[in-house]
Amino acid sequence: MEWTGTRGVDPVHSYTQLQLFFLLRLTRVLRLKRQYDTMPHTEKYLIEMLNKAMYSTFMDCSALGIASDARDLIDKSKAEQRN
Repeated sequence: MEWTGTRGVDPVHSYTQLQLFFLLRLTRVLRLKRQYDTMPHTEKYLIEMLNKAMYSTFMDCSALGIASDARDLIDKSKAEQRN
């Protein structure tokens, strides 16, 4: 299965459905974290929960052999957050 829709991921790489599932999950968690980090009254437990979800999903990606792609998504998300 080819996946060409997310920035930060190699556009010519073929992913299995399971790999794609976890990359998309990581993308969603990162987007939610960015969104809640900008809200002024976000509860601390929510940010901690999102951090744990991000770590867990990263470890799933690592177990599937796509840790470098997951790291690229995280790095791009951090760069966008700084801007």
